[in-house]
Formats: sequence, structure tokens, C-alpha cells
Amino acid sequence: MQTPNYLIHKHSVTIINQDEIEAFTSNDDFNVLGVELFKEILSPLIVVATVYRKDDSGKSVPFNHEEAALIGNLVRYNKLCSAFLEQFTRKRSETSLIFLRCIAETYINLKYFLKFKDKATITHYIKHSLRQEKKMIELIRQNVSNKTEADDIELRMMESINRAFRKSDFEEDEIGNSSKWDEKVKSRLSEIFDPQAYVLIYGSSSHAIHGNWQDLIHFHLTEEGDGFQAKTDWSVPTLQILSGAILLSCDLLRNYAIEVLPESQSKNELIDFIDDLGNRTFRLDNQHEKFLQKHRQERKGSK
Repeated sequence: MQTPNYLIHKHSVTIINQDEIEAFTSNDDFNVLGVELFKEILSPLIVVATVYRKDDSGKSVPFNHEEAALIGNLVRYNKLCSAFLEQFTRKRSETSLIFLRCIAETYINLKYFLKFKDKATITHYIKHSLRQEKKMIELIRQNVSNKTEADDIELRMMESINRAFRKSDFEEDEIGNSSKWDEKVKSRLSEIFDPQAYVLIYGSSSHAIHGNWQDLIHFHLTEEGDGFQAKTDWSVPTLQILSGAILLSCDLLRNYAIEVLPESQSKNELIDFIDDLGNRTFRLDNQHEKFLQKHRQERKGSK
């Protein structure tokens, strides 16, 4: 696989000018810059997810299962980032956080695949997924056994499940009820970096996914007297969750470039671009924190 020369989208980079930022009067001003930074990393991410190989005759060469798991998750990552960005720009914290959690889990899986490239890892990943299909087809067969013939919907479901087995290169009887693919994301995360990162990268968005009490009192309820009232308006997202998505994407693309792309000038330029984008994101985030502290002190002083 060659490093495409067009991997870095040739548009002007987003300038983080301290003097201009100090004149910002709202969180929206920061979010606008953050969105532009996010667009910068999405462009090369889309390219690496859609790169394909050709043989000597110019015909495209399909990916094997190990490669397909990596590429498929890259495509998934891009789609999730697109959905996250849409919700963020529509000023919806609640759904932005749900997509951020999905982004984080896909990020963890991709980092894991980039570190453990052996066939066994992908085999466990696929077989773990197919366990649910096996349980479903067993349930359908059980229901069908009590009838004269299967309903159309049951036939379609069984055909769909059997297609999944064929595409995955597994027979149904090869799928067990247990799997070596670790069910807990926290365990996989500990294989690739500090386990404490679980709280920052993944655990903090659990409330949004599961609808925990913390999610309700933060986004969907408002206090009134000794109780609560429904809060139906959307909450405006903050720069912090956007910065998190940018930095995850920078780290992922940098890791992919190092592990997958061959040595070339284009690869070096891509890594330099990623590092610069990460630095600009940190600078914007630091300026935003100063902005928040300043306004917090002003509110305290006015009381």
C-alpha cells in the first residue's frame, strides 16, 4: 500500500491566534474554531479508510478478513465522526455524547487491531460477534418447531444469519457460547495504554449511552422545589467533547500511519501535520479553559 500524495487535504490550516481568541465573548466562538480543526483530521481519515489495492493488471484486490476488520472499523469510525459533528453543530450535547462514546469504543478496537495484527485476534473478534446470531437462529428454530411451517419473517431472518456465517468464513457449529474476545472494553484498553484512560476516554460517556441518573439530572430534568420538572430543550455542547474527538482521531491516524503506511516523504508530512493539529487543538483548549475561569471569577465578583 502506498501513501497517497493527497492524504493531507490541501486547504489552509485553522490558525489559533491568541490575540483574536482573547477577544472571544462566547463558547460558540471557540466551538466554531474547534469544528474547523475537526474537519482537518477528518479529511485524511476518510482517505485512509477508502484506500484500495490493485494488482498488476489494475484490478482491485479485496481485503482478507484481518485487513477487512481494520478497514471496516475505519469506515465505521468516519461515519460516527460525521454523525457526531452533525449533532455537535446542531448544538445537541445529549446525542453528541452518545456518538462520542461509540467513537471511543471504535477507537479502542482499532488501536487494539493495530497492536495485535495476528489472525487469532480477528478470529476471536468475529466469533464473538456471531454468538448473538447463533443464539437468534437457535431461538427461531425453537419457535418454528412448534408450528407447521416457518413464517416468512423467520425464513428471512434465518437466511440473513446464514449469510453472516458464510461471509465470516465460519460454520454455525464453530461458534460457541463463550469467546476469547474480551467482552470488557476496559481490559482491551489496558493492553494498549494506561488503564486509567478508561475513565477519560470511555467511562465518562457511559451516562449518555445507558441513560443513567446522572444523565437525567444533567440533561433531561431540572430541579424545582423539592422535586424535578422535565427539561425538553437541548443542551449546547462544550469545546471539551469536541477536543476529545479531535485528539482521539489524531492519535488514531498517527498510529495507523506508523504501523501501516510505508516509509515515504508523504508519510512524514502526514505525521507532522497530525502533530501540528494536535498542538493547535491543545492551544485552543487551554485558551478556552482560561476563558471559562475568567467568566467564573467575574460571576463570583458580581455576587
